[in-house]
Order: sequence, then structure tokens, then C-alpha cells
Amino acid sequence: MWHVGDGRAITVTRIDTGDDAALARAVDAIRAVDPDAARGAVDVRAAAAREPRHALMLARGIGVALAELGTIESWDEPTRMWLSLWVASTDEAGTLTSALWDAVAAHARRHGVDGLRAGVRDDRASALRVLTERGMREVERSQSVVRRMDTRPQAPAAPPGIALVTLAQRPGLLEDILAIDDEAIPDIPGDSADPPGAGFWRDKLAAGEFVPATVVAALENGAAVSYAVLRHYAGRPDVADHDFTGTLRAARGRGLATLVKRAQLCAAWDAGVRELRAWNHLDNAPMRSVNAALGYERGPDIVSLLLEREPRPQRP
Repeated sequence: MWHVGDGRAITVTRIDTGDDAALARAVDAIRAVDPDAARGAVDVRAAAAREPRHALMLARGIGVALAELGTIESWDEPTRMWLSLWVASTDEAGTLTSALWDAVAAHARRHGVDGLRAGVRDDRASALRVLTERGMREVERSQSVVRRMDTRPQAPAAPPGIALVTLAQRPGLLEDILAIDDEAIPDIPGDSADPPGAGFWRDKLAAGEFVPATVVAALENGAAVSYAVLRHYAGRPDVADHDFTGTLRAARGRGLATLVKRAQLCAAWDAGVRELRAWNHLDNAPMRSVNAALGYERGPDIVSLLLEREPRPQRP
């Protein structure tokens, strides 16, 4: 129980992801706070199955807010966790965030977690204030964009010497994709992520988060030199996120990233996707330019936060 001080109190409970009804209510609450949230019960349950330290917390009393602790995927940081936060921009946002923080910190300490990462919209000022007061610091900002599709986009024409294929058509492309990751991911501006390995790809493909039909590559001389992959959600099959788009250094400056993303729009439409989302570092001018040329509309910036120590509850 987290007492507000005016006779009211906030109760924070951990959701049992094995309880269908409780998890469904939690997902409904997430979408009430954030109508754009794409993850559903199946997605949350899959995250919990992959991560023994996973926790989904629900705060109630002076409003509703949620927090989730999950695996960090983009960095090789096994002793840290990713904090997701769903808090509306209201007068109670700071107090709700504080209550959730104490529950999250206590859970993290019990599991030996020695750091956190998070991404929070820049229009959630109260939540950002609380997190920074608790020791999280800003490491970068990203531009969020979205493209909604009402009709199937026009398929692009590949230039001479370039062939457009999907991973469904060429399953053997994974080795080429990993080589692009190794070269392109370290070049991303900001707090650059670690390139994933084949195991990461196999897990995402097996879980249905990566779909071979929407992994699009540009081939030159039979090898992939540029590619793009989407992340799909069981909770919202009509929404997908651009997980990564990369091009080998020697092939850059020829419009191949735009080409594969144009082809990916068609592949996404054919897979039932009607809304595509992306996040790009503010210094990543090339990819921001690509998205602008493809008609993506800008949303709020995302503030990336990092805590480099054990999280501590504010109240004992």
C-alpha cells in the first residue's frame, strides 16, 4: 500500500500472467492508458516465459498505471532489465510512477538486477521526472514515426543488378543478414546496441515476432547488401514495428534502404499490417530522411534512460 497523504492510497499488485482474466484486464488497462499499445496477452505471456525475472505491475487508487520488467534485447546486459511504463499524462502521473517504482525496485533487488533501461515519451514529464530523481539518466532521444496504410502501396522497381526477395523466398539469407547486422548496428548514432546472433533470430522467428514474409532484402550478385525486418504482435496483427533496417557500408548512398522499405510496405500490407511504426535516433539523419520520404508522420520523441546501479525503493 502506497499512501498518498490525503486519505487515499495506491495499491500495486503483480499480475499473474498465467491467469487469463487478470492478464486480459491488465492488457485492457495498458490500452486504456496508451491506445497505441500493440502487445496483447499472448505477447506478455511469451515475454514472461522467456524471462524468469519478468514482472507486470498494476497500480490502482488515484488512477491506473502499469510497469513491466523484461529482458533487454538490444544490449548484452544480462544483469540489467528493461522497464516499460504506461502512465497517462495526468496530475496523478508522478505519484503513480513513484508507487510503481518502489514495487519494481523491490522486485528487481530480489532478483539481483543491477541496472535498468527504459524508453519514455517526452510528453510524460511527470514520469520522466520521477525516473530521473530515482537515478536514471538520459542517454539519447529518438524520433517516433508512424505510417498508416489505407491501400496497398505501389511496389518499387529494383534497379539493374538488384533483386528484391524475402526471407520466406530465400531462407538461406540469414547468414547475410547477420553480416549486415555486424557492420550496420555499430554505425547507429547514440548508445549503439550490440549485434544479435543467429540464436536471437531463430527465437524471434519461432515466436512469430519476426515473419519471413516481411523480412525484405536487396541482393547484389546473389548476396544481401541491405535488408529490413519488422516486429509483429499477436495482440495487434494490424500493427508492426520496424525493428531494424541496415545496409553494408560499401553499398550505402544508393537508395537501397529506401528500396527495401518500400518493398516491405507491400509485404506488410499482404501480411495484414495497416500501421507501421519506427524509432530513430535524432542524429540518424539518413534513416529519418528515408522515413520522411516514405510518408511517415512524426510522433512524440522517446527519451532513452539508463540506471547503472541497483534500483532502490524510495520508501522502505
